[in-house]
Amino acid sequence: ELALNTEDGDLIARCDEGVRACTYQRALSEQKYENFERAIEIFSSLGAYRDSEQRIVQCEEAINQQAYEKATTLETEGDLRAAYKAYAALGDYRDAPRATQRVMVWSIRSDGS
Repeated sequence: ELALNTEDGDLIARCDEGVRACTYQRALSEQKYENFERAIEIFSSLGAYRDSEQRIVQCEEAINQQAYEKATTLETEGDLRAAYKAYAALGDYRDAPRATQRVMVWSIRSDGS
């Protein structure tokens, strides 16, 4: 039978902490370089480690912000159909519901003229 002594347990705990710290640093790097989906995956694997849960929220906000900016650009460029889809995909984010309605009305008006 293999029995672990206290020193073995401490070593295992330190190794586990080291792996988690490295994984956390990798997630921070992904977030820094705006690879938000990958960062969310890595932070999620860490559970409640450090501020991983808050980092997931930050990444989700950044993803929504990027999508909102893309929808706004599409609207500004006159691609109303694509803007409508982009705003609609954002759900209740910021003023996306109002923007979805606005773009739909403009699209109807431009199709009818």
